[in-house]
Amino acid sequence: MKIFFVASIHGKGEYGDNYQKLIDLFIGFGHKVWAGHVLKVSVAEIASWDDDKDVEFHKKVLDGIKKSDLVVAELSYTSTSVGYLMSVAVESGKPTIAFYSGKEVPHLLTTLEKNDKFQLVHYKDIAGLKKEIPLLVDYATEQMDTRFNFFISPKIGNYLDWIAKKRKVPRAVYLRRLIEKDMEMNKKYKKS
Repeated sequence: MKIFFVASIHGKGEYGDNYQKLIDLFIGFGHKVWAGHVLKVSVAEIASWDDDKDVEFHKKVLDGIKKSDLVVAELSYTSTSVGYLMSVAVESGKPTIAFYSGKEVPHLLTTLEKNDKFQLVHYKDIAGLKKEIPLLVDYATEQMDTRFNFFISPKIGNYLDWIAKKRKVPRAVYLRRLIEKDMEMNKKYKKS
């Protein structure tokens, strides 16, 4: 499974060992983990970037989420950026597993907490997660979206492009929401 790892770059000083151990556990179970954007980038390096470099980095991270099967986050160090990336992942249909240590539960958006694609896991030490990770990945696999391709007319394609641009919503998300809304309103489906 292709896993995209997210965590606070600012938190590497305090939690960097946990990041690496968590990544190593997933690799040990045979998964491919992309984590260079966290592990190989420093706070000083980010501070030196101009706007173009910052946008380029952000696009690469979003592309990594898009290409992954699963997103894994380490939330022990509070980060708005990591929260944003988890929201993007879940909204894009990616199962997401978030880990944290410490006594306080990270403050998350309710939309994340109530989403079947999102799992929040507390740990005391990384080694204790060795038994849990296969179960978490199995559950995440069950939550993966099924790819569905179909042909549309140029007129529909233009409309979807317009929606994506004006509402800042990916075309697939817009279509998924239309179907979910129809499912909610369909009384015959609800009874089945």
